[in-house]
Amino acid sequence: MSRVVSGRHESHRRDPAHAGDVRLERWHRRALYATGSLLTASGALWLLFHYFLRSATPWGEGPHPLEAWWLRLHGLAAMLTLLALGSLLATHVGRAWRRGRNRASGGALAAALVLLIATGYALYYFAGEESRPAISLVHWVFGAVAIVLVLAHVALGRGLTAARRRPRRHASPARRAVTAPADEARLEPRLPVPRPADATPGGGDY
Repeated sequence: MSRVVSGRHESHRRDPAHAGDVRLERWHRRALYATGSLLTASGALWLLFHYFLRSATPWGEGPHPLEAWWLRLHGLAAMLTLLALGSLLATHVGRAWRRGRNRASGGALAAALVLLIATGYALYYFAGEESRPAISLVHWVFGAVAIVLVLAHVALGRGLTAARRRPRRHASPARRAVTAPADEARLEPRLPVPRPADATPGGGDY
């Protein structure tokens, strides 16, 4: 019975859904990486075609035909990324914040993502011909910043996890050299001291 109970406890400890673990499951992590990569790639391709691969027309340079398709793909990737990010709020974000783990990089990343969502929404529904270039610039600059923050957040999180799993180091050689003589003296057996031949309990001679 004790073996069954201990086995259940061990399985609950390994499962990220139990014990308040902040680590993501494999499928969750892969979904985030896939949607984030699609969002980043489509945004980078739009920037490339918009600024460097313009099409020649009888009236001068114009947008490349693929530019609109990269923008549509970027919008689809943004919706999928929002779903993936929303799934983190009740699990990874909430647990890590309550435990005080990696708050600095996580908070900075969350702020950058909020600005990305706000500027993306403004580009779709509020930007005019005059304000669109400025909002677009702010949007893709914060997109680049968010990529750096994601990499830093993941690296810091893995470093903290590795530090918690690392076993305690033994005493340094210098410390062992200093404490070794004392330990040897303490462990050395003591021989009985011989008593004088004329020493008697009564103090006299027979």
